[in-house]
Amino acid sequence: LEIASNIARNKCDKKLDKQKLRKYLPEIKEMTLKDPSEFYPRLKEILFECGIFLVALPNLKNANINGATKKFRNGSVMLLITDRNKYSDIFWFSIMHEISHILDSDFYTDYKDESQYIEKELKADKFARDFFIDEKDYSEFIKRRDFSKSAIVRYSENVGIHPSILLGRLQKDTILSYSYLFELKSQYSVILNLE
Repeated sequence: LEIASNIARNKCDKKLDKQKLRKYLPEIKEMTLKDPSEFYPRLKEILFECGIFLVALPNLKNANINGATKKFRNGSVMLLITDRNKYSDIFWFSIMHEISHILDSDFYTDYKDESQYIEKELKADKFARDFFIDEKDYSEFIKRRDFSKSAIVRYSENVGIHPSILLGRLQKDTILSYSYLFELKSQYSVILNLE
């Protein structure tokens, strides 16, 4: 977090604009269907317009972190994302989890209150889950009990997300094993360039 803060500090002179960020959410959702070389520069640009400096870092040993946020004195925000879990579904979940914290002005620092911390994390998790897949639609999909590759791909196309996101949710909910349809998963890696 300190490395990311040092990279981001004084890079953005715009104050956080939550209203603008909300307007960009549909475009961010569509990015899941694109290659990182295409979506990442645009994601970084969108967030910058909203007063958020995106920092991507490779996973550091023993730094068990997928993402984090920090608000600076000038009103701008840093959003850190790592490639700790390189899979696309975890990347997008982490991005939306952190955006939820930003939209809630939740730059949590008081880790002594564990129950409040857990509550805020669960709220951000729910936001990220529901952002990609509506809870009611997801329940209907599960009731059909068709978890074939074609069913997962078809559902994902209908809601406009990468199939790995639906697959990842089914795996997280222990409906499918992590080895099932592994070929639907994409991996993203961060190459650090500090130029």
